[in-house]
Amino acid sequence: MQAIINTNNNSFIGVAIQYRLGAFGFLSSDEVDRFGTVNAGILDQTFALKWVQEYISSFGGDPRSVTISGESAGGGSVMLQGMAYGGTLGTSLFKNAIAASPYLPMQYGYNDWVPSQSYYAFAGLANCMPNTAYGSSSRTIFECLVNQDTETLQYASFNVSGSGNFGTWGFLPVTDDVFIQQLPSQQLLEKKVNGQNLLVGNNANEGPLFVPQNIDTEADLVAWLELTFPLFSNDDISRILRYCEHPLLLHSRSER
Repeated sequence: MQAIINTNNNSFIGVAIQYRLGAFGFLSSDEVDRFGTVNAGILDQTFALKWVQEYISSFGGDPRSVTISGESAGGGSVMLQGMAYGGTLGTSLFKNAIAASPYLPMQYGYNDWVPSQSYYAFAGLANCMPNTAYGSSSRTIFECLVNQDTETLQYASFNVSGSGNFGTWGFLPVTDDVFIQQLPSQQLLEKKVNGQNLLVGNNANEGPLFVPQNIDTEADLVAWLELTFPLFSNDDISRILRYCEHPLLLHSRSER
């Protein structure tokens, strides 16, 4: 960041924020929603933006001219901040947003099957899965996790995070119906966004980094797409194949 500031003749103030990752930032399930907070990592970012609004003037900054920016997962975070609370925040937290190559993976509901499976896998590695019928004890899985030691939780988070399908992760932002209310593809079309100006760009040839390199046939690609994007319809997958430029992927699905 210092290099960017120097390049611009020290004409702006840079603020780098930190937020929780893995299970600590994105653990999600019905139980987490009832007893804790889903999307905690994204809410960390919002808290930091509120801090900027309150204190940036003490450092010579203008809270009315805040620009948020990020690349990859940071770019995805920028877009989610732009969608926060259904786009009802206006310019109260920032005026401009820059999203470079935003990483927006499959977005499930907070209690959908996929995030819930990650929750139970995490609880199992943290020694918090009950060996009795659920509800036969007054202590919930969540309560066990809260009282578990940090090294055990870090171990469980690391292993579940790395077990996600190629190109994704075990813990991700979810639709919680409050902070994140819709899929980006839906809400952005409705123009329900925060801020005043948005700049979005993508780096060329980033796709291969998120796709297994051992895919040799169209059938292999389709199998990976169906696993990675289980909510995609056959028409969605057909359109992906149609838009691909590689000759290997131009054959119609009927030829497989």
